[in-house]
Amino acid sequence: MTIKLTTTKQTDNVRDSSVVASIKNLWQRIEKNQKKINNQKKKIAQLYQEFQTQVLPYEQEMCTQVQCLITTLLPFVSRKSLNERHREALLDWINQELNFIETNPFAMDVDIDNLRDTLQQQLLILAQRNPFEENAENLQQLALMLEEMFGDKLHLNEQELSEIARDPGKLQDYIEFMHSQAEEESKFVDQDSDFHGEYAEHDEAFEHNDQTGHSKREQLTLDKLFKSSELNKIYKRLATKIHPDKEIDDELKAEKQVLMQQLSAARKVNDVFTILLMYQTHCDETDISFDDTTLLAIQKLLGERARTLEREHSQLSTPSTPEGMVWKQFSGRSKKATANNFAEFIAERQEITDNSHAMAHNITNLEILKEYLNERLDSVVPFDDDIDFLNQLFG
Repeated sequence: MTIKLTTTKQTDNVRDSSVVASIKNLWQRIEKNQKKINNQKKKIAQLYQEFQTQVLPYEQEMCTQVQCLITTLLPFVSRKSLNERHREALLDWINQELNFIETNPFAMDVDIDNLRDTLQQQLLILAQRNPFEENAENLQQLALMLEEMFGDKLHLNEQELSEIARDPGKLQDYIEFMHSQAEEESKFVDQDSDFHGEYAEHDEAFEHNDQTGHSKREQLTLDKLFKSSELNKIYKRLATKIHPDKEIDDELKAEKQVLMQQLSAARKVNDVFTILLMYQTHCDETDISFDDTTLLAIQKLLGERARTLEREHSQLSTPSTPEGMVWKQFSGRSKKATANNFAEFIAERQEITDNSHAMAHNITNLEILKEYLNERLDSVVPFDDDIDFLNQLFG
């Protein structure tokens, strides 16, 4: 649908006609961008649905088997008969598998926190069996380990760090305290999210103003358009036309409730395009007249709308969401290319699943574990380095 605009005064002013022409061009640009976005969303949604049906079961099974492998490896961490070199390789292996699962957005059924807690318990058991050799280097390494566990929340001076290093019980108490604090902060974040959700309408209005870059004066001018100009009359006519309270038929009433919500949302953010489009669709009018001031404001708002849609289209394919990640990784130039991408990924995931399952099944004692650890050590290019901190701390 193409908008038809005229000015309220008859004039041959070139500027007036150029504004109208610009608005019509912007209108077509918005329609084109909106169509591109809708088509792209359909393609992304369809591909994601195919991924969920064809690929996701393999992905989740892989995560489950990797979790089983980690669970198998964890009890060996505190074994006395494991030498320093093997323990270092084991801890590296466990952390590698944990990071692999932790960064997987589809590992919904894997309790990463429980696995990491189990690892920490194993390290504490090891610490209780082996006295800590207190020196500057070991204390620094202990601080780094705790910072890695709890991010940048570590607030211990040198004396406090030394005390928990000498006493495994105090170290365990500190770790439990940090976990409880993290849980409290998580509850606060959830409450904060609820608060923002309750006042989402107000937040959206402020966010819109920030994104469009309107000054306070500009925003007041734009708001005024919907109070005293022809736009206000259009809005009121449209609201009267689609108001659900005047509809007797339940099905039509539900449809009009949706339309009224769309209109209210458009009004809150001064979405002129949606309001005018709905007006022409539901009020059977295509010729709309505005004064010059209103036309200039409409031109500005439509320009912002067009740029917003262009940004939205460019961001659709970015891997910031699971859907975007799937599109980025699997979409091909043809259906056959996409199918090949699926097949290659499934084969890769199946191999990881089979290997993880086999290792978890085979590792029944320390001697078998050492064979796997030796294979991992042999596959790494040797290098000269200091003994790993955990080996110094617990060896």
